[in-house]
Amino acid sequence: MDVITIERDFTAWVAEKLKLEVDKGIYRGGIPAGIASGVGVLFGSEIPTRGFYGFRPRSWNAQILAKFDNRDAAMVLLSCLNGLFPQADFIFGDTNFRYIEPQGSSEPYTVEEGGRVKTCVSFNVILSVLTTGVQVNKQ
Repeated sequence: MDVITIERDFTAWVAEKLKLEVDKGIYRGGIPAGIASGVGVLFGSEIPTRGFYGFRPRSWNAQILAKFDNRDAAMVLLSCLNGLFPQADFIFGDTNFRYIEPQGSSEPYTVEEGGRVKTCVSFNVILSVLTTGVQVNKQ
């Protein structure tokens, strides 16, 4: 299992919970250029953990980032995310999630994009999964 699979499974899980469709409202790796409103799921740095060669947990900082034309939509998303986390001990796709917990606080903020004001939300989580064996790129 690699980080790409984990990020895809996490994005699909968030999409299911928010009733969004992957690549049409929610996007893995951020919101693509040219998309006016949407939600992006981005993995950040891996958090070093201890374990042995067989089963071991791996953890990442992850961000759910959204932008909307109006503040109300951002507030609804923020409320949904606050109600969704923390989560623990479930399998989705190929990923065995140990826990997902919020990290820090989140407040809506505004940005200007193409002459229009957008309301954004950045919701940060720590995500831990159970993996097996060596994690290498198999190209």
